[in-house]
Amino acid sequence: MSDMDIVITYDGIEALKGEVRKLAKEVVATTAFSVEANAKAVVPVRTGRLRNSITSKEEGDLTWTIAPHTDYAIFVEYGTRFMRERSYMRPAAEKVRAPFKAAMDKMLNRAVEDVGQ
Repeated sequence: MSDMDIVITYDGIEALKGEVRKLAKEVVATTAFSVEANAKAVVPVRTGRLRNSITSKEEGDLTWTIAPHTDYAIFVEYGTRFMRERSYMRPAAEKVRAPFKAAMDKMLNRAVEDVGQ
């Protein structure tokens, strides 16, 4: 596990039940894979080791971890006093924040409409 955490939180997710929860799991999984793909697309590549170490792993029902697994990943992300930062995980997470929220809102709105009918 990496020494850095980026968390995207969607309030009220624990209240999801049944079919809605299943749909939410799909949105969360799709988002996790998007973060991984975005990070791999922008990470600086010298040997490919850092890029290849970025993985997505389901940790729980609605929880995924997307992280690089090299000892130097954090130095590339945040820089050092000798090297400027070359962020790749933060931009990858930020890129999916709005689409994730929109997908969750759409899914929840559809669920509410279905209940009302």
